[in-house]
Amino acid sequence: MTKISNRLIVFCLMLLCLICPASAYTTNYYWNAHSVGYTIDSSIPSGYTNSVKAAANSWTNSGAYFSYYWSVNSNNKVQYSSFGSGSNALGTCTPTIYTGTTRLSKILIKLNSDYSSSLSTSTPCPSGKYDVLSVLTHEFGHGVGLGHSTSTTATMFKNINSGTVDKRSLEQDDKNGIIAIYGT
Repeated sequence: MTKISNRLIVFCLMLLCLICPASAYTTNYYWNAHSVGYTIDSSIPSGYTNSVKAAANSWTNSGAYFSYYWSVNSNNKVQYSSFGSGSNALGTCTPTIYTGTTRLSKILIKLNSDYSSSLSTSTPCPSGKYDVLSVLTHEFGHGVGLGHSTSTTATMFKNINSGTVDKRSLEQDDKNGIIAIYGT
């Protein structure tokens, strides 16, 4: 009876693996290096600087063979600017790809200044406000080459809720995504 029970358990586990998706993340492009610099533009409010650095460090500390580092002279920039009327994006990451490849040559991360009254660096994040660190952690995730995740708990999920700080730290799906690109 034990032999049959063990086989049934193994069979059920194998079936479960076939039913459950192996990952929810998507990858779009990658850096040819394992260490990438970024510059914090003077347009970033001084109160947001620690959030910028913490967002980059989340990916550096993901367990992948990849790191971000702050540099005065990097072509990769983090800016604070208006996206114009009609945009509901809190942030963006615009990649520049080497022609004919999927290799990154530069990124531009922007935080939307049109939402200045709706952004917060407070813990906990006040109701009706959006957490700057969560937004930037998501955008730095695009900067490593990740697309949006279908896992609603992942930092790389396409939406963020106001009044929360849950996207400040990476979930396993986020870590699996960056490790899939750069290894450990």
